[in-house]
Amino acid sequence: MMKKDDFTLIELLVVIAIIAILAAILLPALNKARDKAKTAKCTSFMKSLGQAESLYGNDYGGWILPVITDDNGVRSNHWYKNLPFLGYCAIKWNPSVGASKRGEFVTTDFFCPGATYRDTSQAETVGGLYTCLFYSWGRNNTYSGGSIHHAVKLSAMRGPSRKIDFADGITWTLSMAGSFAPNKYYLTGETSATVTAYRHGRMANFTFYDGRVKLLGYTAVTNPAVNVADAPGPEVWELTN
Repeated sequence: MMKKDDFTLIELLVVIAIIAILAAILLPALNKARDKAKTAKCTSFMKSLGQAESLYGNDYGGWILPVITDDNGVRSNHWYKNLPFLGYCAIKWNPSVGASKRGEFVTTDFFCPGATYRDTSQAETVGGLYTCLFYSWGRNNTYSGGSIHHAVKLSAMRGPSRKIDFADGITWTLSMAGSFAPNKYYLTGETSATVTAYRHGRMANFTFYDGRVKLLGYTAVTNPAVNVADAPGPEVWELTN
């Protein structure tokens, strides 16, 4: 009598159970590896932003890149539209748009892979090839007096290695008030809210003015005991103190 080679139902169920167990063991590790790769890519991009900041200062008399310029009371040029800065980063944009839209239509090859927010009224309508740079990163915009039309020389900044320049974010301008995750990002997630985005395992990448990039949680950059909108920021945010 010949032996049958067919699996019995019990054997088949055992094989399925083994596969399920292996998947349960391996998938979290694979997801963790994928998330680490996203964080590393974001870190690399943010180092490029820091290097571009340094190049800008070298070419413009030691002044930091303005968060926004003010021409006779008109906010005319946000940092993400600054042509020299975009050139230092080798960031490409849709050539068919005007200067006022440069930073809103950058190619998707320079974008935080952990950023998922999309605004269909803007860049994503152009064939999915372009996106808004400020949905990946924002800039620290904290000065004494609260002015956003501020010019600062790096040499006048006390402890630039401790001052935040760029951070994972979902807007062009960031502050300590928008970085307290429990009542900001943890509630809003990847939306159009003006917040620091802790999208890398509940942590965010921060570029400092000495070019370093650090992966930090919200407690490293905020004062949890004082989390109201008008709270004084710690030294990492205030650029003119």
